[in-house]
Amino acid sequence: MKWLANELVKQYMRLRMRRIERYMKRPEEPQERWLQRLLDTARNTEFGKEYDFAGIRNAEEFAQRVPAHDYDGVKDQIYRMMRGERNVLWPGQVTWYSKSSGTTSDKSKFIPVPMSNLYSNHYAGSWDSLTLLYHNKPDMEVFRRKNLLLSGSYQTFADFPKTRTGDISSLMTHHMPVVGRAFHTPDFKTALLPNFEEKLQRFADLTGRRDDIVMFGGCLPGLSSCSA
Repeated sequence: MKWLANELVKQYMRLRMRRIERYMKRPEEPQERWLQRLLDTARNTEFGKEYDFAGIRNAEEFAQRVPAHDYDGVKDQIYRMMRGERNVLWPGQVTWYSKSSGTTSDKSKFIPVPMSNLYSNHYAGSWDSLTLLYHNKPDMEVFRRKNLLLSGSYQTFADFPKTRTGDISSLMTHHMPVVGRAFHTPDFKTALLPNFEEKLQRFADLTGRRDDIVMFGGCLPGLSSCSA
């Protein structure tokens, strides 16, 4: 039945491609809508009140009222959020953070990843990437065969154990919808192993004998490889 799933996905991708093509012709329209959506969502946060998000009506006003911030400029707010504070930069409590190698004065930086962001940005972007893949290569069978899942791992934050940090691939893997898991290998326990050498060996043992892997995607720290 996986051939049927792949065919249904192809039909969906065709519809999604039409939307992408509309956005490519007029990219400013979705950008303006998303700016307003983000402002409306964060208007009652500490940051939103400081810069009067409720009164900003367009991108020009946003540029005038909100100065550019680097990571050091919001680092203290982020660490407060990681310790459980609510409504600082984003509504509610954010418990997942993407850990990235820093270009700032810190060794690593932590980027808040609310669930709304994970689904409307990272997962939506993954679907768009697949849409472009199917558009340029219509014979793809991503949803009929297996895809090699490259993922890092995540850890709990010592100061507030409810908070978890890790590279974005591990966050996406942990929260991947059940419908997508049947088309990936290895198993998710292996994919999220924290020990790189053990993970690499398990990858080789579990996937070396397979002949049905058609794509690999994600980011595997240690190999400096990120693909989709």
